[in-house]
Amino acid sequence: MKILAAITGIMAVSLIGTASQADVLAQYDFTNNRISSDSDLNSVASTFDNGPGITTSTYYTMSPSSAADPSLSTAASDTTNAEASAVSSNDYYTFTLTPNAGEQATLANVAFNFAVFGNANPSASFALYSSADNFTNRLGAVVTTTSTNSFTFAAIGLGNQTVTSAITFRLYVFDNNDDTGQGDLLDHVTVNGTVSPIPEPSTYALFGLGVGLLGAVQRFRRRRA
Repeated sequence: MKILAAITGIMAVSLIGTASQADVLAQYDFTNNRISSDSDLNSVASTFDNGPGITTSTYYTMSPSSAADPSLSTAASDTTNAEASAVSSNDYYTFTLTPNAGEQATLANVAFNFAVFGNANPSASFALYSSADNFTNRLGAVVTTTSTNSFTFAAIGLGNQTVTSAITFRLYVFDNNDDTGQGDLLDHVTVNGTVSPIPEPSTYALFGLGVGLLGAVQRFRRRRA
């Protein structure tokens, strides 16, 4: 009885121990490039690309950004004034996260800094979608209506979704005007989560067998008592 319980406990610890510590799985700082600077070795993050609808984007180096820490600026003339039209016009940025073979990624959130500058009534919105449902349902959205010298931080939760293959994200941009003097700013876009080995089916089978045998022994002892 004690041996069986010990074996079951060891299996449980083994399963729990496969999870890695929380990590940054993708990180885009836009220091004059679109390459992820994350250091996670068990997944690969693509470049941060423009969707077909965004043709005007630059590295912004004035407040609230800086020459040493630029941000990505989307010209308002390149966006629409509503989410539905942004989706139909393909006004988005996109990137893909791919776990290595034999690994699974558990996704906590996509976080980023955002701001807007320009005309007297600025507004900028950012809405996140993913390929998990073929970009059908919005995962979350944020909006800023004040032009300031500082960024606002946002973290859109992903519900600890686990993926074993590539997942692509789209961050749609839209605002309340088409003023060429306005810019919609993004910076420090990250994907946070964990990467761990995909458990072998045999591991789950043995764990289930151990739990089943332990239950059977306990029922037998109750009958004898």
